[in-house]
Amino acid sequence: MLSVCEIRIPKTPETEKSSGTVNNPALIKVAGLCVIERLLLGAAKAGVSTAYITDVREVTKHLITTSKALRKNPIKVIWNTTEKSLPTKRIVVEANVVVGNPIWNALVSATANMNVNQAPEMGVVGFPDEQPFTAENDASSSPYVYPVTKAEHAKYARKMIFMNVSKRSSGPVSRLINSKLSLPMSEFLSDYPATPNQLTVFSALIGMLSGYFIAFGSITGLAISGTLFQLSSALDGVDGELARGKFSASNLGAWIDTVGDNLVYITFIAGLAIGYSRYAASSELWFASYVLPIGIITLTLTVTLIGGMALYLKLNKQSGTMTAVQTDLAQRVDRKQVGLIYKALDAVNILGKRDSFSFIVFLIAVVPTVFGSTAGFHIMFWGALFMILMIILYYLIGLRNAR
Repeated sequence: MLSVCEIRIPKTPETEKSSGTVNNPALIKVAGLCVIERLLLGAAKAGVSTAYITDVREVTKHLITTSKALRKNPIKVIWNTTEKSLPTKRIVVEANVVVGNPIWNALVSATANMNVNQAPEMGVVGFPDEQPFTAENDASSSPYVYPVTKAEHAKYARKMIFMNVSKRSSGPVSRLINSKLSLPMSEFLSDYPATPNQLTVFSALIGMLSGYFIAFGSITGLAISGTLFQLSSALDGVDGELARGKFSASNLGAWIDTVGDNLVYITFIAGLAIGYSRYAASSELWFASYVLPIGIITLTLTVTLIGGMALYLKLNKQSGTMTAVQTDLAQRVDRKQVGLIYKALDAVNILGKRDSFSFIVFLIAVVPTVFGSTAGFHIMFWGALFMILMIILYYLIGLRNAR
């Protein structure tokens, strides 16, 4: 694998004194980061350890040495000029393009010269043969190279970036519904200093408000709660999209996102227990006195499940996202040893993902209310208990049959 790249700074006037703006494509900002910052961060993500930057001017050097985005990335920058010798085998890119992750991955893994048709300024040198460019999609982007030679190109490059930040593992609700809100918001915020963690906290607070409104025990409160729960789910995608679009994803951020999600679940279940007990009492239902104890049991099971999944992540050194539990466990389960119950639960596991679960909650809370029915509260309360029990059963069977 290639671990060295050469980044050539376009030969343009350093500064237009009259306007005070830098006339240099490498310094054009795209979604909060300059083009050259994006190239260095993309190279580091693909495994490049050293970058030679040629034709350097002081303004470029100052930008790179003071860049907050580059401080946490393990790429060594060597200042060079075209007169000095460079490593024989290296990736070459001119700093006037925005590049998708698969392009960098393909260049790094190249074993011959590569003809990158989308951008003639990019390629691999130092090998005797030339091969056509190929790149496989990864989890967060498609193969693309977008030219940025003028400031007005930045908005189109930004749009290209955020067209390709969604994870391939995203559920159908996230792709078809939530992304219609999250992607435009992520794209808009990318030009501002808002951080993914700030967006995580904001979406969690919206989600926790759903627990507050459902606790009133009214049908109106139930509808508001379901709407906020779904809105929180849609906003929850913004932090990840922003992190991938600005190369600021981290394991700490994944844990903060997980903590936020689980606080939303716990708050919602607690509010549901209180709200349904109030609703049952005001409706004089015969089982009203049993609702709160059953709600407390449901909340206890929820906290136990979340704690168990967090412990699993910690013991198995997985990332902070809870989906890693299901993914890792599924790989360790002997499919020949599990019975029909586990296979059935595994088949409907998608309903337990944040986006699908939130949308189901929204439908249960809002649709009956629109038609003047009070069935939403009943379905929500007993459905929550049933789902928690099914998820616990799913993981217990999986752990028992894990290799």
